Amino acid sequence: MTNKQRAYLTSLASKETAILQIGKAELTPEFIDACTEAIAKRELVKVGVLKNCFADPKELAEMLAERTRSEVVRVIGRKIILYRPSPNPVIEFPASVTGKRHSPKTSGSAGQKRSMPRASGSSASRSSSGSSAGQRRSASRLSSGSSKGPKHRSAGGRSFGKRQHRTKYTNERN
Repeated sequence: MTNKQRAYLTSLASKETAILQIGKAELTPEFIDACTEAIAKRELVKVGVLKNCFADPKELAEMLAERTRSEVVRVIGRKIILYRPSPNPVIEFPASVTGKRHSPKTSGSAGQKRSMPRASGSSASRSSSGSSAGQRRSASRLSSGSSKGPKHRSAGGRSFGKRQHRTKYTNERN
C-alpha cells in the first residue's frame, strides 16, 4: 500500500466512528470473528481501544491484522484503522491516488507551453545599473505618496489613528 493510498483511506476513516472496541479481554475469538465480518462488508474498519485495555495499540493492530488477513492503515492514539480489499470493491481509489496518469492532450498547439516574451534589455544590463527591482518599487511608492500602512481618515487637516475618534475634532472646526 502506498503512502497516498494510506492518506486517502485515513481521510475516509476520519469521518467514521469506531464500530468495534477492544476492552479488558483484548483479542478474543469472538472479537476476531466480528472484526472479520465487518471488514468483509465494509473494507475499511475503525477500531477503538478502551482505556481499561493495557496492551499497546500498535501491537494489537499488528495481531488483529494478522488474524483478520487485513492491513493496518494507521494507528492514531487508541484508534486502529484496518483495510482489506474485497472481491466486490466498495472503496474506489481516485486516479491521483492509484498512480495512474492521464495522457496529456497533444492536439495542435493547445498542449504546448507558451513562453512569455522578455522585457527589453538583458538581465546583465539590469544588474549592472546598481538598482534592483525592489528598490525601484519602493522609490515609486514614495513618489506616489501611497504607503502600506492602514488608511486613516483626517478631520480638518489632522490625521487620527485607530483609537481616536472623529468626534474629538468636530468642535474645533465649528
